[in-house]
Amino acid sequence: MLTNRELIIAGASLYWGDGRKHDGRVGLVNSDPKMIRFFVKWLTTICQVPKKNIRLGIHLYPDNDKKKTLEFWRDATNLPNSQFLKTQVDKRNNKKAKKKGKLPFGTAHIYVSSGKEKLYGYRLYQQIKGWIEAINGNV
Repeated sequence: MLTNRELIIAGASLYWGDGRKHDGRVGLVNSDPKMIRFFVKWLTTICQVPKKNIRLGIHLYPDNDKKKTLEFWRDATNLPNSQFLKTQVDKRNNKKAKKKGKLPFGTAHIYVSSGKEKLYGYRLYQQIKGWIEAINGNV
């Protein structure tokens, strides 16, 4: 079992690598369900974001089965359909054939919706940035 300190470091490091950093919104994109599940758990336990403030967007590719993919991510995250954003489908025809089937469930995009709560908007973003700076300062 990881300590809270270790969880803070793990989550902040994950965000540092794959997190949304350009507009002050907290979010993460990945195709690994274990990583997405960890991030949701980290948001709810360490960052104390209410689960109702977490949104999930799915990016699909032409070879993905939309219904199976939505079921997969719903099961992986335990988020209800009401918290899913509009599914995006990449319709580019110039994708290399060798990439087909590489992401059978597309990518999951986790976002924190502030719901007008300052704690879950820009303040959370700043808190996570502070943790990243602390990690960076100790490297």
